[in-house]
Amino acid sequence: MPGADARPRNPTRPVRVGRTTIGGGHPIAVQSMCATRTSDVEATVRQILDLEREAFLSLCGRRETQQRMQHMLKTGKALRN
Repeated sequence: MPGADARPRNPTRPVRVGRTTIGGGHPIAVQSMCATRTSDVEATVRQILDLEREAFLSLCGRRETQQRMQHMLKTGKALRN
């Protein structure tokens, strides 16, 4: 079930891109590029961790995510909903 801040999505067909399926109601997949020089390992890793943190925090507010966390804390097993 979409979170409170979810926007309506247009109907699409599912398409596989490598190992990821996009469209057709599948979760939105995000790909990003670093704006740092990859030779600057410290800055690049920091940027990747910042992106990961933002994604994690945005997911934490979703009802499905909270259900998964509660289920895992209660049972020790992942919930796939």
